[in-house]
Amino acid sequence: MRTIIAFLCLFLTVAALAGEPSDSNLQQLKNNLDQAKTQTETNLTSKAIADFWDAKLLRTERKIESRLNRQEHKKFLQTKKLWQKYRSSEVSFRAGFSEGGSIQPLIANSTYSHITEHRVIELEALYTDALAGRASPR
Repeated sequence: MRTIIAFLCLFLTVAALAGEPSDSNLQQLKNNLDQAKTQTETNLTSKAIADFWDAKLLRTERKIESRLNRQEHKKFLQTKKLWQKYRSSEVSFRAGFSEGGSIQPLIANSTYSHITEHRVIELEALYTDALAGRASPR
């Protein structure tokens, strides 16, 4: 019963945060993770954090894509595919050490979040340093 209540609380939190990802949304999710009492709660909350970073990555990628010409866009998509393969491989590798254990989803989600967060930081720097002042070519 406690797990069901925790899941409902997490679901309502994620639903409330479903709009634009913001720092306050992330802080709320991190607070939920810190307060999780069971492995299930921890796994579910870590998945919500991974989803947060995915949403932020998508928003950042779209912002960058709006400033790229066709040739740059093609290269960006190629790089994006390679990066996604790297992330998937790294998540599988790290989570594999806990295969079959109840902590495996937490390891996978945490690795996914960490790698995605760093990609967001890299892309935001690219946008700020090279693309922010550029007019949209479309």
